[in-house]
Amino acid sequence: MLLVVLFGAILATGAAGSTADTTTCWAKDGGKLFQIVCPAPIKLVQTAVLQASRPASSRATAFPLGSTGIAGSWRITINSVSFDAASAIQAASSRNAAPPTGTTDVMANVTITYTGFETGAGQGVVAALKVVGQSRNVGYSTVRNPCGPVIPSDLGPSGDLTTNQSFTGNVCYQVSSADVPTLALYWDAGATKAPWWAVR
Repeated sequence: MLLVVLFGAILATGAAGSTADTTTCWAKDGGKLFQIVCPAPIKLVQTAVLQASRPASSRATAFPLGSTGIAGSWRITINSVSFDAASAIQAASSRNAAPPTGTTDVMANVTITYTGFETGAGQGVVAALKVVGQSRNVGYSTVRNPCGPVIPSDLGPSGDLTTNQSFTGNVCYQVSSADVPTLALYWDAGATKAPWWAVR
């Protein structure tokens, strides 16, 4: 019978925010040890420990508004936030309707800088940036909770950015009005839900 008896520590190293992590697992067969693919629970623990080690890894340790955080190959600065952007949204296009009763258009101005090789898609950043409030405790995204089809100075059409190229624009979320006082913004891509930013 094979028995997993040892797994290596998580190794995290990085430059300009990049992180490489490795975990080694071993199985014992009689008196011999040999390397195996780590079971899923160990991978989940690895991901949780690695995320907790990142700066601004939770709402409690969020970056202040105006600060720059690193997510993958991106430097992201949350410049400002409008908590009642309905008039600006409706002025941008007649296609944009007023938010339904009980909801509010919240718009954040964001600067993104690509730090990887070749090119990076700005649209992916827009999709990964979410907000959440403590009333409903549900993440709002620009995909599922858009303010309308036309956003003024939209960050979405930033296109592909080359290394060290920056773009500034807006992202907008239609959120429950009850969540507005406790909103925070965070990066959500795959298993990574960090960094976080305060929005006030």
